Amino acid sequence: MQVKLHKIETRREENVLIALALLCMTALFMGIFNAAISCTQTGNISTQASIIAPSSPFNATAFWDTEKALVESTPLNIGIVSQNTTTHDGIAFNRTDLTFDTPNWVGASPSTLQVYATLFTPTNASGTLPLTPGIVVIHGTGQRRQLFFETGLSFAALNCSALVIDLVGHGQSEGPGPTANVTVYDGDFNRTAYYYLAICNGLQAVRVLLSFTSLVDPARMAITGFSLGGITTQIVGAIYHDKIALVMPAGAINITCWFPETAIRDLADLSYEELLALPESTFQYMDPLNYIGMAQYPDICSFMGTTDEYFSYKGIDDVWQVLQASSNKKWFQVTANGHHSYPTDQTMRYLLRYELFGGPEPPSIAITRAANTGGALEQFQIDATVTCATPVRSVMICYKYLDIFGEAWRSKEMVPSGGNQWTGTIDTPWITSSTDWFVKVTLETAGVVEFTSSVNEAGTLTNYFSFLPIAGIVAAMAIPIFLSLKDRYKVEVKGLDEKHRSAAKKHFVAENTFVACTEGVKFGSMAMPWMTYGTVPWSLLYIMQAYFTYDGALGDLAYYFNGILLTAFLAFAVASSINPLLSGILNLLWSLMFFSLADMMARTFSTSVSADILGAGFYAFMIAGLAQIGIWVWKRVYHKRLGIPTRNLWTIIKGARKAQSSKK
Repeated sequence: MQVKLHKIETRREENVLIALALLCMTALFMGIFNAAISCTQTGNISTQASIIAPSSPFNATAFWDTEKALVESTPLNIGIVSQNTTTHDGIAFNRTDLTFDTPNWVGASPSTLQVYATLFTPTNASGTLPLTPGIVVIHGTGQRRQLFFETGLSFAALNCSALVIDLVGHGQSEGPGPTANVTVYDGDFNRTAYYYLAICNGLQAVRVLLSFTSLVDPARMAITGFSLGGITTQIVGAIYHDKIALVMPAGAINITCWFPETAIRDLADLSYEELLALPESTFQYMDPLNYIGMAQYPDICSFMGTTDEYFSYKGIDDVWQVLQASSNKKWFQVTANGHHSYPTDQTMRYLLRYELFGGPEPPSIAITRAANTGGALEQFQIDATVTCATPVRSVMICYKYLDIFGEAWRSKEMVPSGGNQWTGTIDTPWITSSTDWFVKVTLETAGVVEFTSSVNEAGTLTNYFSFLPIAGIVAAMAIPIFLSLKDRYKVEVKGLDEKHRSAAKKHFVAENTFVACTEGVKFGSMAMPWMTYGTVPWSLLYIMQAYFTYDGALGDLAYYFNGILLTAFLAFAVASSINPLLSGILNLLWSLMFFSLADMMARTFSTSVSADILGAGFYAFMIAGLAQIGIWVWKRVYHKRLGIPTRNLWTIIKGARKAQSSKK
């Protein structure tokens, strides 16, 4: 009877200790895992966007009527630096490097700044070419005009005259750059703000191009720009709506629609909270929303990626609503999983052919139905009418499940349903999630030409069976951990003599508690800053959400990479309950892999990664891996001292096979 009671007591003690260790192992990282599955609180640029609504109307027309007079009273003083020819796709073009003057801040000395530019024009060898359309090309923050020479030449290949400029404070041009103290300016806009200089610079560039009266047709003018150049483009288009027919901004939407990781914080050298606390008047002069609603705004097509480091795509809807009421004609090209970049497809050339040469009109996309169809596995049905002079190659729904960690934007083909009608559905996600979507139309042209609708919300798509996959994930973790700890306890504690059992028990609990802590640090580090771009901290969750879904760098792997990675993290956690040496090595290998992968992607965006910008999260992850190796060393020491048999994954498998054979 005493033996039986002793066995019952031992079994109870064994189960309590195993349950305690299991609780330590799972509780610390299941909370993090749950947060990772639902990324609405961290690392999701779409749901965290904050929009600063104007507190009072800003009369952009009145302000710039005065400032425009100042710009137009400033002599251009065009100077020709050099003239030669260059080639693009085997065709020769004229290249003219020149300088011109642009206004400095009001009251500043000198009163003007010298700007450098390059003009690309057709050679007109036949002498039969009439006046050409003109287009101004403006680069982004920290760039220079040489980066857009190929763009300018591609426009010249359409028989346009393209003026590519170095903005004030960039390249060879004089003046201050967009540093923090002039990005968030202190004082009057026209006396201290960099954006004032950039806008005046853009206005002068239009005047320079129009001054070539024997070359440029003043009735056919366009302007395009990227990032800072995109903002400048939208504002110059509003001020010179009587001179410009087409505006094509890229990588620039509503400047006051921000998200916590926005790189605008780096330009302003402010925290997110400090950025939001700025008075609305700080940005009213430079927010495109205050300009694109002006009367007689030119035709416009905005180019935007869904994962822009500076601008949240949530600002697209604000722009669309304003354009609906004000613009003559408007189009969008939203790139699913696209980042802060200038488009390289043929869409801009298609627009220029239409606007300046009478080519076929871009498509009109009208959403005629967007509704949840209900059911246990909800679907969202979208019907669209696509009207276009050019044959349509395909119509796609681009969509993203916002609340699922690591989800990339995905595409699903719509099917024709008669006439110009197309229909398609978004299926329910594997767990309930809010969803955003837009329609993309690809035209039947020699190069890639794509236009999209604005981005819309599908609301929440509910999967009433979400508990099944979640329970499966929990079980997939908990069961192997439980079985591993139970087997280890049986050998490493219960299998010892009475003399060493008590000490082994304490070491067993302490070891697995420490391992659980390292796993907590590992998963917790995902929400810590992993990369810092100046003042902008990017957590691993944000990087995995925004960058590891970038198909431009990872190809088709981008749609599965985060899922594979998270599965690997959970597998490492299971391995840590068996052998912390194995999990420690795997975690360190991932750190090295992350560094290499992050550097590869950074180079895709013309930058690089160094050890000093990786942030606390990266090093916390590495420390967790090193700590697990240290725990394994301690484990070997106390195993040897207490006479516990040395076991690893291989010996455990062999033991299990031997036990199975003996049963047979």
